[in-house]
Amino acid sequence: MAKKQGVVVGTPKVDEFNFGAKVNGDIRKGQLVETTANGKSRIISQIKEIMAVNEYFGDGTIRQHLNRKDMSTFLDKTVLLATATPLAMINDNGDINPPDIPVTPGSEIFSVLDDRTAKKVFGFVDRGINLGAVMYNDAIQVNLNPNRLIPTHVAVLAQTGGGKTYAVLVMLEEFLEKSLVVWDEVLKRNSQMHFLIIDPHGEYDKIRDSAKKLHKEDKISLFRGPFTIPLNEIPAGLPSFIKEITPEITDPQLRLLEDSWNKVRENKPVTINELKNSIRRSSGAKQTRDILLQILEKFVRYKLIGDMGSIDLLKNIAGNNFLILDFSSVTSYIQQIYLRYALMKVFDSRTEGKIPPICIIIEEIHNFAPSTKSSEPPITRGTIRNISREGRKFGVGLCITSQRPSMIDTTVISQCGTIIALRTTNENDLKSISAIAEGMDADMLRKLPPGVALIAGRAVNYPVYAKIRHRMVKEEKEGAFFEEKKVFHIDKSGQSRFFLE
Repeated sequence: MAKKQGVVVGTPKVDEFNFGAKVNGDIRKGQLVETTANGKSRIISQIKEIMAVNEYFGDGTIRQHLNRKDMSTFLDKTVLLATATPLAMINDNGDINPPDIPVTPGSEIFSVLDDRTAKKVFGFVDRGINLGAVMYNDAIQVNLNPNRLIPTHVAVLAQTGGGKTYAVLVMLEEFLEKSLVVWDEVLKRNSQMHFLIIDPHGEYDKIRDSAKKLHKEDKISLFRGPFTIPLNEIPAGLPSFIKEITPEITDPQLRLLEDSWNKVRENKPVTINELKNSIRRSSGAKQTRDILLQILEKFVRYKLIGDMGSIDLLKNIAGNNFLILDFSSVTSYIQQIYLRYALMKVFDSRTEGKIPPICIIIEEIHNFAPSTKSSEPPITRGTIRNISREGRKFGVGLCITSQRPSMIDTTVISQCGTIIALRTTNENDLKSISAIAEGMDADMLRKLPPGVALIAGRAVNYPVYAKIRHRMVKEEKEGAFFEEKKVFHIDKSGQSRFFLE
């Protein structure tokens, strides 16, 4: 039975009302509550502010209370005054609409305990991505619709140590455990989602522990390098690629490279040695030829380009649910070049229906697609921008993470349909998050408890605070992320989950 929390007081508005509650009551900022309008329609609201009020302690009474020895009689008169924002109105037929009438003064306020009601209001589904439970209410599970989350892009944002990667790992566990499907816009059918994970710090190998527990080790492929690009599989050809990744190349050098490439290409695979010999035999100036050979030799020495690639990207993506590219042992320069190739290859292949629907997870997105304030933008920014704009039409989703939202390219972050924001304290980052996500409360983000996220955007009908569930495999440093008491529950499906209390 829903617990009574208070009574509506004052003069309610359509978009805001106040209610009084006892000091020892169980209300919190961000909590969901329910009341009525006209005694019929149910109004689901979210508490946005709480104040303590005592008629005996007004501003004008400070002096007379300073010398009192016993104030217990007066303190007992303190009550709470909460301000709530109506989210949705449910009529007698169960239809949900935006509130268009105010709540009724004197109406009782109750906690929202009905999982079915919350499911309707927020757009949760029975078999979805379970990120945890609604804050202050473990009975309401946050089960997000995969088709509303991944294909329309998602950004997971928080300060350093705020739990970004942990939240994404929870999401990946859901796909791994439930084999969730999404709608394939290219083939016009439901297909299982696959993931390409760009991991600059070597953190995502943890998903293999989850796979082992689920007996699905064969669904994970981890590659740590070398990251060698196959010479003959570069989208748009080698000369165009060299031009993009080598800004210092001159027009005469580029023309010589194009001529030498075209002479040996002739609809057949080319080797590095054949290309070098073609450059040596060309009629270009010796200095131009020597510089070109030095550029090629540098790429070969770094194992960036070779006759054969070090990994068959498309085969690994099609054959595994998760392909992790662990960049932790290579330089930023190599990360940028290989990532640009991988993104172009995957996107082009997906538009042709050669690989399943895919979500590309990019950690530390601000390093690969920084804001335009960057003096030397990385070569990956343009490619990521293109995927953010065009990817959803072809079943290419983006999941980006960053601890510096204000440093992310505005085009990329503005294309993210869903924002999952954990604790953030930097003022510039708070402004950036608030600007792109409706319902984001900067003050609330600044004070969020560990492990709690504010989810807003296409994945939910209304912004909701969620307690991220614990992973199915405990991590060594998990306690630093979940500092509150852990409570063990079994949800309706019979699955065991840990939650915060």
